[in-house]
Amino acid sequence: MISILKSTAKRSVSGVRRMLNSAPSSRPMILMYHRVSTTRHDPWGLTVTPENFVEHIELIVRNRRVMSLRDFFQRFRSNTLPRGAVAITFDDGYADNFYLVAPLLKRFDIPATLFITTGYLDRPEFWWDELDRLLFLSSSLPSELDLTINGKQWLFRRPWIESLSSGRWLERQNRPSSRHKLLRQIWQQMRAVSPEAREDVLRQLRRRLSRSDDADAPFEHRPMTKEEVASFSQDELIDIGAHTLSHPKLSTQPPLAQHLEISRSKEICEELIGREVVSFSYPFGDKSAQTMLLVRRANLQLACTTRSGPVRPTDDCFDLPRFWVSNWNGEELDAKLREYS
Repeated sequence: MISILKSTAKRSVSGVRRMLNSAPSSRPMILMYHRVSTTRHDPWGLTVTPENFVEHIELIVRNRRVMSLRDFFQRFRSNTLPRGAVAITFDDGYADNFYLVAPLLKRFDIPATLFITTGYLDRPEFWWDELDRLLFLSSSLPSELDLTINGKQWLFRRPWIESLSSGRWLERQNRPSSRHKLLRQIWQQMRAVSPEAREDVLRQLRRRLSRSDDADAPFEHRPMTKEEVASFSQDELIDIGAHTLSHPKLSTQPPLAQHLEISRSKEICEELIGREVVSFSYPFGDKSAQTMLLVRRANLQLACTTRSGPVRPTDDCFDLPRFWVSNWNGEELDAKLREYS
């Protein structure tokens, strides 16, 4: 791990030097990351490579005023956010946030907030990663795939592409094969059902495709453990926020289910780190007016969406926009940030 950190820092130097004369972007922003890894298949566009992430940090340190999300929020609430203010967040709680991201942030003395999907702590992978693995690591799929999703029968019948497709495919950009379309269709249904119904779909897929429960889960899919989250209890740079229990599309859930997803996730985070959790992130950026009210009633102070843009004085504390950072190098990120300057 030390060698990875050293090599990424060294390789980023030349790229960062090319940005020495970059003018700082001015509008306050909350940056949204998920993972820092070298995973081969990333259909959801969640991954930034270690090399690019180091370039991002160098750029942000040079051109922005980095502060913790808590400090950012306090300045936002008092209408005293300085020009160039930026806060860094990570959604979901992947293990690389612990063993790679945190050491890099500490090296550069950069604060960040990690939003944790607490129901997946100590588990081998998140449900969307298992879905991706089942559909794309299977050398072949049956000509017909029948599934029961939340009590409704679905029959998927297509001439499946038998070879694995490019790991560069992104769900939000294109759908180059029938297998990709299948992934999209099942994913859309799974994110809107209960955790029990979602797990039932995965069980059906494992059975249809003759896959084991978790034996094939790659290391890079792993969420953090409870012990790893708890290790941040005395950390001055890494803060913890809540991100529900099971990562559902909250607006599709009954009020009681939403309440449990929000409040119990907050409670588990607080039990692990021994201090109050004040921030929340909506899975998929999805919410309703009722969802926002439930977040407020859970004694959370702020909530972040996936709505892209700078933070403005008129924004709602429970509807704060963020800037989704993709796997760009430093120069590309600089150009993207300038669009909001």
